[in-house]
Amino acid sequence: MKLILARHGECERLVDGVYNGWEDYMLTSKGINQAQELGEILRSKKISIDKIYTSDLKRTIDTAKIIADETNKELDCDAHNTYLLNERHYGVFQGKRRKELMLIQEYAYIYDKWLYADTKPPQISNREHEELIKKYMEINDSDTYMQKKSVLKEIVPKSESIADVEKRVKLFLNNHLLPYFKEHMSSTVLVVSHAYALKLIVKEIENIQEYSDAFENLFATCGAYIYNFDSKFNVISKEIINNDYYA
Repeated sequence: MKLILARHGECERLVDGVYNGWEDYMLTSKGINQAQELGEILRSKKISIDKIYTSDLKRTIDTAKIIADETNKELDCDAHNTYLLNERHYGVFQGKRRKELMLIQEYAYIYDKWLYADTKPPQISNREHEELIKKYMEINDSDTYMQKKSVLKEIVPKSESIADVEKRVKLFLNNHLLPYFKEHMSSTVLVVSHAYALKLIVKEIENIQEYSDAFENLFATCGAYIYNFDSKFNVISKEIINNDYYA
């Protein structure tokens, strides 16, 4: 079993030092090139991808499609996206620049405790929450809309702590990745996600106890960790590629 954990390519606003979170931004031209480069590296290693998982956000879906194209793997990435792999929701800090936020006392207080398990940024307003939920609505039928909206209110957060993201990651591992590997023991899976989610996946895979230790595992844009596992999902080998630059 082989698992490739890859961060999305550089996207809009990321270069400006913005906390993107659940906001949806497109890849930049550099981000597209990064995804192509990662795909070329995987192809040169003769890696054949059997399954792809991404977050619900365009920057991961588009990155996965480019990698799939480069590795000559025709796969509909949209069929395998999940909010469980989304970036951390930064609450009211989402969509704002780090440098600007450092001037706000409330942010500076939170920043000092950023890696504490239960520390949440201040929540977005109910109106902003409704707008975020609308982005997840794909149908307009009123009855179905309200039924789906009630579910999304439970799924879409107003802000998240690291512990909240970790819960999502564990659900992904236990409900998606591990069952797939159990049915396809010789397969290769590509997961394209975001920095927080990927570091927490590493935490689970490598049985790292402390968040601070897990977060020493940096993921550059389109940086990737390649794991090989035995039949009991123990790590046999680990390789880090394309991880020279960080944003």
